[in-house]
Amino acid sequence: MIGILDKCINKSWENDNIYINKCETEEIIEYINKRPLFRYYGYTPEEIIGKDIKDFINPNFLESYGLNIKKLFKREKGFIELELRHKKNYYCPVEVSVSIFIDMNNKPKQLIFIRDITGRKRAEQQLKESEEKYRLISEDADDLISLYDEHFRIFKLIIYH
Repeated sequence: MIGILDKCINKSWENDNIYINKCETEEIIEYINKRPLFRYYGYTPEEIIGKDIKDFINPNFLESYGLNIKKLFKREKGFIELELRHKKNYYCPVEVSVSIFIDMNNKPKQLIFIRDITGRKRAEQQLKESEEKYRLISEDADDLISLYDEHFRIFKLIIYH
């Protein structure tokens, strides 16, 4: 059973974006998985290890990142949404899960899992645009508007007088 668990953990470490940082004034990256790092962001480990993680965060997110990371230290785990810089100099939306742990030298460290949420952000934007479109249509109508699902059942009925 231990062998199977070890294989599962190793598989996760190979495929997830995992960073281990020092928890000091600068958050220096000490370890990173090379496969997902290159696949999603174009970097090699040599281009990342030894750098401050804040160098890769969209500047528009730095203030909220700083505030949220302080909260996470108090709770010891949590999530943050932000954008990371791709090597080709554009930003990718990500969800960052952070866990704080103490290493063998009794130093606090961050274990960071990063998940690309580009698809989720795109779907959220499409939903927002769709809701806005239907809101504008319904506000301009003087009659009855009914919206149907794929089984031709009314799922929304708007009546204007």
